[in-house]
Amino acid sequence: PEVFAVHLEQAQKSGLTVPLKLVVLQANSKGLIEGLAALHQSLGVEIVKAIPESAGGGKEEAVNVLNQEVQNRTQGQCQVLVGTTEVPDAILVVGNQPDPMFLLQAVGQLAFKVRRKKAAYIVILGGSGPA
Repeated sequence: PEVFAVHLEQAQKSGLTVPLKLVVLQANSKGLIEGLAALHQSLGVEIVKAIPESAGGGKEEAVNVLNQEVQNRTQGQCQVLVGTTEVPDAILVVGNQPDPMFLLQAVGQLAFKVRRKKAAYIVILGGSGPA
């Protein structure tokens, strides 16, 4: 088998990949729901891939509730999914110990250029807001 390596700048100029950006949202349910809805509205994020519980992420039931709330806020135009095969616009990193191999694979998938995507986003949870 042959392996073809492309430098990052060349891949971006060729339209193969997009830059990755880090987004920090408040670590409470309201901040997360509003933050993901705002990412859809301001940046066009349509598919958010959540790390599955088997890879150290959140529980699937919690992700399903989050997905329903985000879809309600975005009229069904933004989804939060576990185990999606579609190339996401963002990855949601939650959980105590995400699997490093899963993260590497997810970030590689995240960087693919699809749809109108100009950038991809790694979403992490920060502080819970004002004390």
